[in-house]
Amino acid sequence: MRYVILIFTGLVLFGCVNLKNYYYPYSSCLPYKVYKYECFSAPSQTQYWIMTYNPETNSFITEAFNFKLERIEYFEETIGDKGTELVEFSAVNDGRKEKSFPPVKKDVYKWNDKSPYKYAVKFYNGPELVLFEKERVYIGKESKKIQSGEYDCVKFKEFYTMTFDGSDEQFKYSQVAYYAKGLGMIKYERVFSNGEQVDRELTRVLNETEWKFKVANTNIK
Repeated sequence: MRYVILIFTGLVLFGCVNLKNYYYPYSSCLPYKVYKYECFSAPSQTQYWIMTYNPETNSFITEAFNFKLERIEYFEETIGDKGTELVEFSAVNDGRKEKSFPPVKKDVYKWNDKSPYKYAVKFYNGPELVLFEKERVYIGKESKKIQSGEYDCVKFKEFYTMTFDGSDEQFKYSQVAYYAKGLGMIKYERVFSNGEQVDRELTRVLNETEWKFKVANTNIK
């Protein structure tokens, strides 16, 4: 009986994990912070994510840059009582945001709901109109070791689908993402339908001064 009680208690404690503690510490992104996600197998796949938080509107913006420091994506979500919701997702080409539409599904990250959820949005990427969908499924807790150390994480399986308007053509891929307590996503392992895999790992968090120095000295890694 005691063994059963211990198991039950463990399940209750596991079920009460507050996933908000593992999301990005958005309130510290003032004026912004930059996460460097490095791809060790293909350095040209390395990205920088500039994250900015506005406490007056609860707006949390992520702008993705490629390894050449060219802006490639704009992602805006709003912070709410139950999690974050998508406001805008736009592709960026030649420094200009492409046209996008209000999302039809909005759930980006939920604080306590461990059931599957998704967001869906249409945006233009050049002349093509694309329906972009992402589903997130909570897997559980896991200790994850990366180059900078070992972290207490929550683990998600995520499914992406891009459908091109006016055709049946779809592009699908999936990934496993690890979010560390007090830090946000530290690694994701992405697998495409052809079997190709791209992993990106958090190697640095830069402040405003460090990022400006990086931009001014693009040969510095």
